[in-house]
Amino acid sequence: KSGIIYVEGRNFTAEFDRVHGYLSGYTWNGERLICKGLGLNFWRAPVDNDKNVAEIWEKAMLKAMTNLVEKVTVEEKEQEVVISVSQIYAPITVDWKIIVKAEYHIQADGLISMSYHGVPTGVQLPESFPRIGMRFVLDKACEQAVWYGRGPLETYPDCKEGNAIGCWEKNVEDFYFPYVLPQETGNHEDTRWAAFVTEAGNGICIASDKEFSFGALHYTQEDLTQATHTNELHKTENIQLSVDYAQHGLGSASWGAECLEKDKLYPEPFTFTWKIFGTGKESLVERAEQYRRK
Repeated sequence: KSGIIYVEGRNFTAEFDRVHGYLSGYTWNGERLICKGLGLNFWRAPVDNDKNVAEIWEKAMLKAMTNLVEKVTVEEKEQEVVISVSQIYAPITVDWKIIVKAEYHIQADGLISMSYHGVPTGVQLPESFPRIGMRFVLDKACEQAVWYGRGPLETYPDCKEGNAIGCWEKNVEDFYFPYVLPQETGNHEDTRWAAFVTEAGNGICIASDKEFSFGALHYTQEDLTQATHTNELHKTENIQLSVDYAQHGLGSASWGAECLEKDKLYPEPFTFTWKIFGTGKESLVERAEQYRRK
């Protein structure tokens, strides 16, 4: 298939889209777990409390970012393949951009170490971002979520203390909360690792030595943004996974104050490294704890 780099090992196949510059597929033990990559994402479906900042985000064109790949290099080593990417994310009509350098180290055992460094720059940078993260489409079979972080309910930077940190399990189906006006939902803060497991016991896991957040739904961010009532949503068969370096706080602008300064997500340089790997459910916790520190 044109434009796809395939890296194969004993139990896995990783697919990298060199046209768009991101991981686009992952198969483990014969099961395709990541069906599609969607790259970096800076948008969230506005919540009720976003009513003021959403205008800023809309004006900055944060939901219409384009991705320009400048360079992709591939280096084959004895025990790993290293893919380096230079790319720019920018809105279509506004004068600002994010300069991105990414590096993927794909190891012989199926572990992918994915590092991103982004620098927002320009004369019309928005005051804040809704989020900084990545999106993937997982196969519908990856319905069982297992994670170590805050749970079991949804949490956000300024709305999380009531949910304890621990190891939790939940079906993706249950992450969605049917707000009257569809909006961002189902996020989980202070996550160390999160896995999505099939009935056959194969799982795809994301882990890091630094806390991140994730959300998984059967609805896209685009659909959640456009729909004005829950019955207008179009449920997707596959799973829409968001993994975030950070999200803007919720605040209480629908009835009170804006988000506190400490919980605002400013357009500042960001760096994150995430580990992605396939695993059997029986060895999930052990591998997740091992790999996130590796």
